[in-house]
Formats: sequence, C-alpha cells, structure tokens
Amino acid sequence: MKPSPSENSVEFLNQVEFSNNGALDSLTGAPAPKVFFENLAREISKSKRKFQPLSIVMVQVLPDFALMPNKVLAKTSNTKNKSVQNKKDMNPRGSAYEKELILVGRCLKSNMRGGDFYSRIADNGFWICLQGDAIDAQKAANRFALKISEAKNIENKLQRKMAGRNGPQEEKNSLGNRHSINDKPSSVFAICEWDGRVNETEWIQKIDLLYFSS
Repeated sequence: MKPSPSENSVEFLNQVEFSNNGALDSLTGAPAPKVFFENLAREISKSKRKFQPLSIVMVQVLPDFALMPNKVLAKTSNTKNKSVQNKKDMNPRGSAYEKELILVGRCLKSNMRGGDFYSRIADNGFWICLQGDAIDAQKAANRFALKISEAKNIENKLQRKMAGRNGPQEEKNSLGNRHSINDKPSSVFAICEWDGRVNETEWIQKIDLLYFSS
C-alpha cells in the first residue's frame, strides 16, 4: 500500500499526536480503534446473517517528505523528550501534517453513508467500514479522494486570502508556508472485501498486513 518507511519517516511520525480516551481520537475526534473493532464485530455478525459483503477502505495520509528540508528532519530527531508544543515549533511540517489529518478525518466523516463507520486506526491514517463489495468500496474511496482534494484546495485558498490581507509580502510568504496543508494528493487508498468465505480473524489479519506491512 505504501513504500517501506525510512528511518526519517518513522521518526517523523513518532512526533505526530496519536492518543485517545478510549472513545475518541484526541487530534481528529474520530472514534478510537477500540470502538471501531467493537462496531466491526457487530457488523460482521449482521453480514453473516444477511449474507451481505462487507469492505474496509484504508486511508493513509503520507507526509510530504520530498519537500521537507533535511534540517527540519534533523530537528525532529532531537525532540523526543520535549513537549508536544515544542515538537510542533521545531517541526512546522509536523504541524501541517496534523492539520491534514484533521481535514482528512473531517472529510471522511461528512461523506460516509448512514451505516458506515470509521476510526483513526494509526498515527498516519484511517479505516472506514462499509456495507458492500470491492466495487462499492472503490466508489466510496473515489468519493473520499475527491472531497479531500476539494477541501484542501479551499483551505489553502482561504489561507492565502487571509495572508493577502496582511500585505503582498505576507501573501508571497504564505505560498511557501510550511504550516500550510500540502495541496498535492497525499492520501493513499486501499480496499479489502470480506464476503464470508474466510474467517473474520483471518480477514482482519489480512487488513493489518496490507495496511501496516506493505
């Protein structure tokens, strides 16, 4: 699903806020993994009774390492023992990345169907469960990708507009602002369908392998 993470990318993601109170993710407000898997167990039981396919859409939000200066990466490696705020001050790209996670989570929540549910499953992404086969899941993934792209464009236009009110130089600086959300496509989608022919434990293991190890 994604390239093998480099040492720098792993170090970067270690600086990203990822915690929950057992119910909600502290950064994005998405349901915690515990809640997701409780809902998933119920959904699997229902799918068995009704012989309906079930799919998981996985969304990874990739940091923009190609544009990240080496000196910023070097700074992030020395912030393990500092506060979260200090980490963000030292690593402006990390701040932008967290903003993008919040935006992606908001887009997923507002564009799911009534019976769908989701979670911030890891520091770098989300899982969405929906009723339907791989074709339905792909349509949903396409819809999510479009809405995320639109939201990012609106967000960056708004930032540039606000910067422009402070003068031409500030507007020019905003174009290279490392706190702004990356306007390039940075969300990677993958799909895994369960149709009842495999054990649910094996299916979840397959999803884990696809998401975390590929």
